Amino acid sequence: MRQLTICALSLAATIVFSAPSWAQQSGAQLTPGDSVGTAGVTESKQLTIKQSRQYMLDLINRDRKRKGVPPVTLDPIATSAGQTHAKEMAAKGYLGHYDVLGHKPWQRYTEAGGSGYVAENTYNMHTLQQPAQLPDGNRYTVLPNPHLLKNDLEQAESNLFNEVPPNDGHRRNILSPDHDGVGIGIAVGTNGNEYIIAITQEFTDNKGAFDPLPPQIQIGQEIVVSGKLSPGYQLHGIDLKWDSPPQPMAPQEISKLNTYALPEKQIASYWPPPYQSPEPVTLIRSSDGDKFKLVIKPQPSWEAGIYYVEIWANTPEGKKTVAVSMRTMILPR
Repeated sequence: MRQLTICALSLAATIVFSAPSWAQQSGAQLTPGDSVGTAGVTESKQLTIKQSRQYMLDLINRDRKRKGVPPVTLDPIATSAGQTHAKEMAAKGYLGHYDVLGHKPWQRYTEAGGSGYVAENTYNMHTLQQPAQLPDGNRYTVLPNPHLLKNDLEQAESNLFNEVPPNDGHRRNILSPDHDGVGIGIAVGTNGNEYIIAITQEFTDNKGAFDPLPPQIQIGQEIVVSGKLSPGYQLHGIDLKWDSPPQPMAPQEISKLNTYALPEKQIASYWPPPYQSPEPVTLIRSSDGDKFKLVIKPQPSWEAGIYYVEIWANTPEGKKTVAVSMRTMILPR
């Protein structure tokens, strides 16, 4: 089966700026509803989280339109996964694609209910000082109802979009014509004076309807991989991959990693007829979208860890093969 290259995944980006005028005031304390941003609380272009999310979507689609790429729509499941990650980054003051449990974007997206394919951009901006750790293990308190400035959202999108090769993973995510959805997470953390704005962009490929997989599996259990591809897409094959069990990670450790790793090992590839396959793939070809079904059974030789089910399809034009779904299942120790 085809392999995604590591450069096709996103990188994490950060920008550090001095505290805005309101944060430099003696004894400044943020309360729910306070505004954050480089221009101060008197800035008139203040947006709620919901409005900020829509504005970020508009900025992404503006940049895609400039390059002749169709727009993406807001993906609620990917937004849920992205918001959870943004909140953790804001609370613990780090930037990266792993969370403190060692989970990667694919696992977070799967656990949020996603069934397509996701590619993540992460970004943050923060004041210069790093506060001490709080009693709950966090460095910042996440504000429940912050207001943000358009300027800061514009700066975030600009920094992501204006990357240059070869370090342009964010830009390629923004401009990929394979993406048709995006989840947007935005969170703000503060210790009263310093603050951090954490942003995630979870680009998704939604090219079919895929039946749920069990979140946890066991040896000998039958696992059914099935679904229906979008019209014009043809099933190319299904990969089963393995990754080592996630390990807790310190925020400082996460911040040192610029990207996230692909699964370590390929277990098997399953091919539709007429090709030979370790297990048969039932396939009904149709212009309305291929229907398929594969039954696999974990073997005693399988190691504990995270198993990835990756579904590949040929595009309607027949010009390329793309990953249309990547979901995780846990085989416990």
